[in-house]
Amino acid sequence: FHKEEIESPQQDDLVPEDSIYSLTYPTMKHHGELFELSKFAWRVALVINVASEWGKTEATYSDIKSFLQKYSMDKGDESGEKKSGHQSELVILAFPTNDFHQEPGTNEEIEDKVKELLGEEYENPNFMLFHKSKLEHNPIYKALKVHLPEHKVKHNFYKYIIGRDGVPVASFSKKQTLFDIEAAIQDELESV
Repeated sequence: FHKEEIESPQQDDLVPEDSIYSLTYPTMKHHGELFELSKFAWRVALVINVASEWGKTEATYSDIKSFLQKYSMDKGDESGEKKSGHQSELVILAFPTNDFHQEPGTNEEIEDKVKELLGEEYENPNFMLFHKSKLEHNPIYKALKVHLPEHKVKHNFYKYIIGRDGVPVASFSKKQTLFDIEAAIQDELESV
């Protein structure tokens, strides 16, 4: 896993060197190929460390599914035109981890479970499921820790709101649902 140079001059102006959008990481959807997070620059992201065997896994993925439908890139107005507002600018980045003993399966087993929980929304371009990792070795979580060192991930389903520059702006515990933090997400989506 390594940093990539940002090719677009516009992204160079936006993305700081310590942005998560300057990193790459293998994804389930791309069969383990390194995925350049710079593809999400200019968008707000929600980073979540996920697990298949937490008591509220199904409820949390149900919320993720609802968010993917609500904030879909393909959402248009009645004329079929894409909306120019903030609703097309949110991406959810899911990082499975067994750090808290709730994700013991292989990458293939995790992917099957997430596909089952999300159904068609698994293929939503606003959702990216990455390979299982230990958070202490994960470069994205290392970058998050640099920016928000006081926010230690103590359980699965911690959530980070990431600004358009790839820098985290807020962190939330597993107890706060996506709907509990939706106002904070919308605030970031509406910021310029």
